[in-house]
Amino acid sequence: MLRSAPVVVLGLAAIAYAGDLNPPPGPVSSTMKPLDAIEPRRCLNDLPPDEGAVVLMTEPGQYFLRADIVAGPGEHGVRIIASGDVSIDLNGFSIRGEATSQNGIDMSLAQQGPRSSLHVRCGDGSCRSSITGFGGDGVFTSHVLDVRCESFDTTDHAGAGLHHLHAENIVHRDIAARRCGGDGTRSACGLPTGKRQHKTLSCVSTGNGGDGVSIEPTTGAFEVILDDVSCSENGAHGVHLVEPAVAGGGETVVCKVSRVELALNGGSGGMIELQQDSSLAISMHNSSCVGNTSDGLTVRSLGAGPHFGAAVAISSSRFMSNGGNGVSSDNPLHIQSSTCGDNALYGATSTAGDATTLAMNLDRCEVRANGGGGGRTVRGRFACVSSQISDNLGNGLEVNDGCLLVTDSSSTANTGDGASVTGTLNVDSSTFRRNGANGVSCSVGSCVADNMVCELNGSLGAGGSGAVFDGCPAVTLRRCVFNENDGDGARCSSSLGPIRWMAPESLASRNNGDGFDLDDCVGASLDRCVSSGNGGTGFLLGAAFTGGRVERCQSTGNTAGEFSVSGVGNLIVRCRASINAAGAYDILQGNVLAPVVDPTGLSANRNPDANLEY
Repeated sequence: MLRSAPVVVLGLAAIAYAGDLNPPPGPVSSTMKPLDAIEPRRCLNDLPPDEGAVVLMTEPGQYFLRADIVAGPGEHGVRIIASGDVSIDLNGFSIRGEATSQNGIDMSLAQQGPRSSLHVRCGDGSCRSSITGFGGDGVFTSHVLDVRCESFDTTDHAGAGLHHLHAENIVHRDIAARRCGGDGTRSACGLPTGKRQHKTLSCVSTGNGGDGVSIEPTTGAFEVILDDVSCSENGAHGVHLVEPAVAGGGETVVCKVSRVELALNGGSGGMIELQQDSSLAISMHNSSCVGNTSDGLTVRSLGAGPHFGAAVAISSSRFMSNGGNGVSSDNPLHIQSSTCGDNALYGATSTAGDATTLAMNLDRCEVRANGGGGGRTVRGRFACVSSQISDNLGNGLEVNDGCLLVTDSSSTANTGDGASVTGTLNVDSSTFRRNGANGVSCSVGSCVADNMVCELNGSLGAGGSGAVFDGCPAVTLRRCVFNENDGDGARCSSSLGPIRWMAPESLASRNNGDGFDLDDCVGASLDRCVSSGNGGTGFLLGAAFTGGRVERCQSTGNTAGEFSVSGVGNLIVRCRASINAAGAYDILQGNVLAPVVDPTGLSANRNPDANLEY
């Protein structure tokens, strides 16, 4: 009996240690404590004021409102002098000022100090608060490295809605900045502490006197992210990313833009300006820039040339009805599946540092009804792929110094040329129709065109031709068509030196001028070309057309004659010409013309190189 007692005691102790697992009967009773007594948060309304603020915060921590804060003349709403991490829950209440008050929330810290952060929000986003009517800024921070503002309105301030100086990481989410005298949001970030980032997410900035969103990166690597943002009817730009001169350049800036609407702003929809030696990468997707006073999007260098290592990539976006260009860039511009239309100047314009660097690429784009022209590069290579260029006042495609490459595209009903190039032209499977001047105009550079169609050009009655080549050292046309143009089908001449011309299997018909009007060509080749029904001569080969070969070509029904050769040293063989009152073969002495036979002598002809007249 004595041996078993310890066992019983231990068993009872084990049961007592486990406790009763069944809850007590009845409803859960209140602790009789308010939420702010349970949570580790303090109420801002309970903090004391100072001479310059309704509320003075001297310690970091988590705070909340349980009533509105109203600031009078010369006062901040909330002034924070504590370094460290500060969180404010506006909790559905407002911070209100008046014309002579200072800032709604002010956290101005000394430059030297511990890393600090500020998080201002309205609950979990289910409520809505406002900071409104201050004579300064809605929220102002200085040397606060991490700033996060979420789910509230900042309106009707004399300054900016949100204003941050010397920050490193900034997040604005679900913010509405309206009717501020300055910028909607303004961030000047200049601390060289590492890579910096500025995020603006699901925000609205409208009706402000300055920019909708203004960002100044000044030192080191910097990333800007704009997603689901609307900036409209601001006095300056919708979004303005600018690097001040004091930064000295050399920055690496990445800007990612998606689902952004920039409309009816007093400057450009988007304005990006960096020092010349800064590198820049911009991506814009599924966005629109509409009805802005200047360009839809401007990207430019604050120097004499483009940025180093820069690129602007745009996809699935719209640039419409802007007072300047749809897109204007000093840097390589890549536009895919986008529309640039009804802008006062060009649909898209760009430049590169030299004539061989890619300046612009249009891929599956529509560029239409722009007041200055369709797509233009001032200098550099311009590639237009699977795009429609139409109804522009000016040239459809324009290169002033460089190279134009057109593939599977059309340039139609522009008041100038379908394509105007000072430099090199390369065309594949593309059409140039109903343009007011020429279908294609190229000078100085070499040209290669395969399956190109130039027809119904010169629609304004100015004598526009299908294709005009001036001073081009080499022209090669394969299976090209020049039909029903007001001037010539294809014309070339040069005061710069001889042209090397090759045109196999090409057609010129029903043009008001000549079919092929070629001069200043040396060693040219016309092979299996057809010229018919033109108002001038079928093949008009001028006095400086020398040493060429015209073979297996056909000329019929041309008003002013079929073959006219004024140069010397040319060989004309195996051609066909209709009987023409103006002459089927008008060939100057000094050329080699194979025997000309008519149908009656054809059976007796044994010369395979003979030319036929019928």
